[in-house]
Amino acid sequence: MKLKPKQREAADEAWQAASRLLDVGAQGASLVLIAEVQRATHSARVAGLHRLAGAGGRTAQQLSGLHAARPEFRLAALAADLHQLLLVAHAIRTASDEVDARWVGEARRGYTEIGDLRLWGLFTEAVASASGYAGAVTYLAAEDGSVWSLGDIAPGDAGRCRWAYVTPFELAEVSLTHRALGRAGLRLEHATAAANGRLGSGRRVIAELNDGGAWSEAPLANLWAAPLRAQLDRAWSVRDEEARRAGDDLVFLRATVAGATRDALLLWLPELVLRAVAPSAHTELAYRHNLQLLSRAVGLDLLVVGRAAYARPRTVQLLAVGGDGFTLPPDWQGRVNLGLDRLQAAHLPAGRPSALPAERTDAAPDPLLPLARRLEHVLLGGRTTASSAATSGFLRDEAKLADSQLPTAAALLRRLREAPSAEAWLAARVYLAAAQASLQREAWLG
Repeated sequence: MKLKPKQREAADEAWQAASRLLDVGAQGASLVLIAEVQRATHSARVAGLHRLAGAGGRTAQQLSGLHAARPEFRLAALAADLHQLLLVAHAIRTASDEVDARWVGEARRGYTEIGDLRLWGLFTEAVASASGYAGAVTYLAAEDGSVWSLGDIAPGDAGRCRWAYVTPFELAEVSLTHRALGRAGLRLEHATAAANGRLGSGRRVIAELNDGGAWSEAPLANLWAAPLRAQLDRAWSVRDEEARRAGDDLVFLRATVAGATRDALLLWLPELVLRAVAPSAHTELAYRHNLQLLSRAVGLDLLVVGRAAYARPRTVQLLAVGGDGFTLPPDWQGRVNLGLDRLQAAHLPAGRPSALPAERTDAAPDPLLPLARRLEHVLLGGRTTASSAATSGFLRDEAKLADSQLPTAAALLRRLREAPSAEAWLAARVYLAAAQASLQREAWLG
């Protein structure tokens, strides 16, 4: 698409603000500098650079979280958001007259009419983001296996998730709750949806709520029929993709409870033990409570919905479970939304001693860790962390990378040491993201 002068100016403003952030470091960033990032974000939004504005807003939010010492702050998330800010700004400011539309993004995903849909409720996820939005998203499946979503996300904290889950909302002439929708059937005429599978409303939409289906019955059961390796290939193919469709990053597993470690439920699959962890640490959500109860039901067979934790081999973030071994209230329809429904001991059978394989603990160390840590150090401390006083540490890390047969990583770290700049940091971060994705995919199944 044609690049406008105002868009190039906004991208340059964002690049300069991010560059100054790397100069002084996130820990030393003043309120003035954070405001500069926010102004650049506003300029990007006014210029119609929606992807850049999103990255800038997340970066400013993370910086505020760091300086307010909020428990949900994660340095890795700040590094990822700044990476996106620099990457998009660089792509736009260095483009000629034309720029790929993916760098511009969409202000609001457009909804188009897609015809009639017959959907079966799958599960409902609690969403509480670091950017201050919260609510509930329900996933539904069609007969062809496609997954669609319908959500209620708005400004608020994690406490809003439960409110969105049980509060009725209107879809055409039907009043329903996400708690019911995730277990019911839905027929839509003249349905509208965005390219990412998010369902919308419209004047012509006609909705009818009807009976849902069990996970163990078609068409929902087909989601659990796909081999794990194929599901992981699908999840990795959409990693960091802006145009990810609803459900692309989900995995559907048949597993047996095998016990627990300090922070994870152990799930046994044939010839493989997975760690299942809570997607969120918010105490308002029921994830940790439910995982602790499930860990006592050793031998319980489960149908599982989760997300592969890319950076943690053989680890899934557990979203929902179901199966015949539960004694659940009838209106739960044999499934548990782990962030929103609260299990009781009476819902579970008594556990029994496990003869299942123990968790593997021989995971190999990450060979890219020296590069990742140096990039985070520079992000936190700024240019001074790459000064002559830190040379010996850089040289040790460069040697470690070279010894691990990662010469490109060593060269990029050397470039950052010799001339610390936004360009050098971004180049190393782009390499790190690609290399980590490749290594993590290889390591996930061991």
